[in-house]
Amino acid sequence: MSIGQFGRVLDWWETDGLSQGVHLIAASDHGHVTVHAQADLFETLEAEGLRCGPTPAAGIDAIVISGQVGAIYLTELSEKVIRRAVGALIERPWCRPMFTAGGAVDGIAPGSFGRHLVFADHPRSADILFSFRSDDRLDPFGLSGRTWSANGPVGFGVHGGLHAKEISSVGILAGPLIKGGFASQMPSRICDFARTVLRLLGLSRAATMTGRPLAEVFIHDGEDPPCTVEKIYETSSGTYRQYLRRLQVGEAVYLDSADVVTRPTDVT
Repeated sequence: MSIGQFGRVLDWWETDGLSQGVHLIAASDHGHVTVHAQADLFETLEAEGLRCGPTPAAGIDAIVISGQVGAIYLTELSEKVIRRAVGALIERPWCRPMFTAGGAVDGIAPGSFGRHLVFADHPRSADILFSFRSDDRLDPFGLSGRTWSANGPVGFGVHGGLHAKEISSVGILAGPLIKGGFASQMPSRICDFARTVLRLLGLSRAATMTGRPLAEVFIHDGEDPPCTVEKIYETSSGTYRQYLRRLQVGEAVYLDSADVVTRPTDVT
């Protein structure tokens, strides 16, 4: 929706909609960071003997989806190959957190997290997931947040990784049952909007729904918001050590951030 079209909706809401009990929700689905350097992802994997391609084909060992969270699917599942590939990737200066199938915390490859910690343990999940290195430095446009990338050109805005500027998004609620001028400091995510709308309509949720109603923004909710509980996970391989921070509010769990603390080699 263009700014002009949203302005028409807002004008109607201010003159008629608010008095009729209409609520507004405006949100972005993600933030972004800017590419400042290129990663030699494919060269690194091919040096380990993996023939890479974007789709399954004859002679291809690994299907590689090189978004800001990279996904590697092996054509023939092998824990030995997964460990070898992860071991090579964590040596690269552009590689940050790694995820594979695994147990409570650690993945099957040393230094990787179990992919369930980022809600990615499902039948279609990649054998190896990773995020590119990012930082808080200013890009050429004066915006905070830079990243490496394997396919985005330098200067290009991207999202999907684990930098706070990518994970953060904007959420605005307004209406007769919403607190005016209130800024919530509690963790939230897009799927919380569905639960919030159901609460505003007085409807119960399906048992399979995730998220939580954003009770802290309601004027009269009748319940105290649950406490926020922080949990930090760590895993390592040699000098490579990474952490992952999750926040829990009631039954809802949010991925807050993940990064590498130390590594064998680090360059700007």
